[in-house]
Amino acid sequence: MTRYERQDLVFAPDPFKSGSNPRPWLIISGDQMEFPGDMLCVACTKSSYPANYEITPDMIESGSLPDETTYCSPWLLATLKPANFAFRQATMTKAFTDMIAQDAEQYVDTGN
Repeated sequence: MTRYERQDLVFAPDPFKSGSNPRPWLIISGDQMEFPGDMLCVACTKSSYPANYEITPDMIESGSLPDETTYCSPWLLATLKPANFAFRQATMTKAFTDMIAQDAEQYVDTGN
């Protein structure tokens, strides 16, 4: 079985759309999830929104860009299971993954 890790850009079905084609997801969690194997991911899209980050070649550590222009949406989070991943497209740089994870924090109201 393939081992997936933080920084991986994977393709998996959208848990919010029944019967959807796989879409890209960036894994931002490490091994600290409550249920072993679950991974916190940020959805990626083909749509350019002001708060999105376009994935460019310099953000890829290994692997390749998706076939179409792709953007990470740090406000669109989901917990996914690796058993649902279709494949790994690329491994993103630590700097890019850290930036997306840090940006995602602003969308969580911690009550402070």
